[in-house]
Amino acid sequence: MTMEIVAEYRGIETDVGVWQYFRDHWQEWFPGLKSRTTFARQSANLWQYKAMLQEKLASQLGALDDDLHLIDGVPIPLCYLARASRCRSFADYC
Repeated sequence: MTMEIVAEYRGIETDVGVWQYFRDHWQEWFPGLKSRTTFARQSANLWQYKAMLQEKLASQLGALDDDLHLIDGVPIPLCYLARASRCRSFADYC
């Protein structure tokens, strides 16, 4: 969880990025860091604890008591066009 919190603060968004960052820069602090897939699986298995931590923080910050909530609307990349530049399916319509 410490690794994910630090990665969130640093703007690292993927499991691969988190794992590579800590492997490259903080290996001596995390000597038990295994393979990337093991890290991703262990991170995913902590979802219940992450939810409990988020609920505790929200409660302490008063977010559960307020009627109005502001939400950060930062866009998240979901997909990208891989064939758009070379696809000829709709060439007559462009």
